[in-house]
Amino acid sequence: MSETSAQLDAAAASEHVDRVAPPDLEPLRMFLNSDNRFFGVDYFDEPDRLHRYLRGEKILGEEDRIETAGLVRLRAFRDALRAFLGEPGPAVSETLNVAAAGFSMVVEVGPAGEVELTPVARDDLVARIAAASLAAVHRAVLDGRWARLHICQRPDCQWIYYDSSRNKSARWCSADPCGDVMKARAWRARQRGHTEAS
Repeated sequence: MSETSAQLDAAAASEHVDRVAPPDLEPLRMFLNSDNRFFGVDYFDEPDRLHRYLRGEKILGEEDRIETAGLVRLRAFRDALRAFLGEPGPAVSETLNVAAAGFSMVVEVGPAGEVELTPVARDDLVARIAAASLAAVHRAVLDGRWARLHICQRPDCQWIYYDSSRNKSARWCSADPCGDVMKARAWRARQRGHTEAS
């Protein structure tokens, strides 16, 4: 890994530490943020960086390794799930359904009566990651927390964050820099409008 990518990884890891999701949703949020648009880093572009990122987020174990074909499937799934979070609709839902169809799951009942969605192919690491993500989405939709996961409205950020505000109205992943930048852009646009109207 070059020094530049190491610096980007360190900067990306230090940003966006606030607005985390509850523990059962945080791995899903960070999986979706493996496409870090603020820093222009998509961890799927470099498998070694992706593995380090997923290990750091406790999504992968130390010895786990995803093969190239699995990376392609997992990226398509992540991108479809990210699009579904941003703008659900018939076409986006169908894309997600197609991506998710490759990860067959069953409901597994535990000894205490708990139920969990698990992949049919338990030895398939990609299927386990996808199953955990789909199970988290399922729980979050059912209990209303899915509506609290947002994509930052700053076009050059788009970080996914958890909105814990009472009315779910947060628009940016953080006030600084995203909120400040967007407010400054809106102010400049209003000023240009006043100047042009004069």
